[in-house]
Amino acid sequence: FQHIWLSSSPHEEVLPGQWQSSLNPFQRILLLRTLRPDKIVPAIQNYVMEVMGARYVEPQPFNLQTIFQESNCASPLIFILSPGSDPLSDLLKFGEDKGRRVES
Repeated sequence: FQHIWLSSSPHEEVLPGQWQSSLNPFQRILLLRTLRPDKIVPAIQNYVMEVMGARYVEPQPFNLQTIFQESNCASPLIFILSPGSDPLSDLLKFGEDKGRRVES
């Protein structure tokens, strides 16, 4: 298992001996979690792509106009941010397009 420990992409490595054939993909993720917990996210992404499809891993296009049309005063827009995302510039541009101005 040393080659998995030293690998830069251990989630893509083949397990030694009969481990590769005797474990199902989910069990291989569990084993990886014990060896390299820092690489569990890419392993889970690969698993989801194989089992459910790539659309569940790839980011969806962000169309503020469509989202705005589906909102109302009882169902506001809520932004759930992830690392590296910043919808502020899109929101300010959308406000300008609608004739609204935000001042801070």
